[in-house]
Amino acid sequence: MKERVDQDQDIKVLYLITGLDFGGTEASVMRLAAGIRQRGYDVCVCSIKRPGYIAGELSRIGIRVESLFLPSNKCLTYPVFFIPAYIKWRKLLMKERPDILHSFLFQANMLAGITKRFQRGQGKAKAFISSVRCIEIEKPGWKIILDRWALNKSDLTLAVSHAVMRRYLDREHLRGGKVRVVYHGVESIFAEKQIDTSRERLKLGFCKEENIIGTVARLHRDKGVETLLEGAALAIKSQPGVRLKLLIIGDGPEKGRLSNMAKRLGIMDRVIFAGFQPDIIPWISSLDIFCLTSREEGMPQSLLEAMALGKPLIATNVGGVDEVVKDQISGLLVHPEDPEAVCRGILFLIKNPEKALDMGKNGRDAIKRGFLINNTLDQIESIYQYCLYCDHKLDSNLMFDKKFQCPKT
Repeated sequence: MKERVDQDQDIKVLYLITGLDFGGTEASVMRLAAGIRQRGYDVCVCSIKRPGYIAGELSRIGIRVESLFLPSNKCLTYPVFFIPAYIKWRKLLMKERPDILHSFLFQANMLAGITKRFQRGQGKAKAFISSVRCIEIEKPGWKIILDRWALNKSDLTLAVSHAVMRRYLDREHLRGGKVRVVYHGVESIFAEKQIDTSRERLKLGFCKEENIIGTVARLHRDKGVETLLEGAALAIKSQPGVRLKLLIIGDGPEKGRLSNMAKRLGIMDRVIFAGFQPDIIPWISSLDIFCLTSREEGMPQSLLEAMALGKPLIATNVGGVDEVVKDQISGLLVHPEDPEAVCRGILFLIKNPEKALDMGKNGRDAIKRGFLINNTLDQIESIYQYCLYCDHKLDSNLMFDKKFQCPKT
């Protein structure tokens, strides 16, 4: 057995993440940090980059936030910034003396791996857990090598889906016994809230007769929003009598290009770019159909939230999407970059409202069964306890009790 943490004191968890601006991973870390703190752990979150929106939200709910203030762009002066950032990071470790160091995303996993390699004595975490969340189809070789090195320094790597786990086992050659899948969950309010869709649509200025198709995504090339625009344009052209509007919620570097594309397709009057929305529930609630047409995904948070709110789905069958969406049961799965399939899906769900309603209900039931935040917290807490108190080899097939005792196979 490992040296036991003093049970009279809270177990200290230090989360290290590349950035704390708004994004799926950042929002997941906020939910995780808040939930783990509610369970009696002492929590601190550190961002490698300058603090952003999520950093403010964490501070608002009383969670300590630190930042190393590294620049977002990889400029030639990056090494100059890295040295003082690393010194600050070492001082933070000495100050916090975490029992668990849990890192997210490439740069954070790298920094935590460097820390594990060189750190000795006081401030050294008793357990280092890394997290991987992206497929990264076009990942460069140098990044694969560095990722492999950093992740193999951790005691355990958590993957957000089986698809992500398989990719890292095959490509980064991680040891199977050190990788475990933990799905990130949605807050219970999504699955419990009874939504008056008509009221939400009226508040947002939509007519009752309109068919609102929408997505929530960072406007980045990987999210494939242009496929959704093309699919919607085809649906409008083929069925001009259908009152269809497209709602795109989110912001990002591709916004200008996507707006110009909507103009070229002749559907700009049917498209609403709503930008970033901190409270997503009323926006998703107003939709008739939720679409996610990404080129790659680990496990998309917005998809889980739409399912929890009972929305029928059209989603590209990439990454871990088919681990939660069952084709023809809780949604329609299509190939990436296939606007014709998106068009067919939109028209099918519009013309078959009872089938769409059943898909939404099935999706909501699936979320309640296995994708709520409490499920995630139960697994994470058991893993933390296991890493602190057990020194025998971890097996990715271990089943953990809801409340930590001893892992069961």
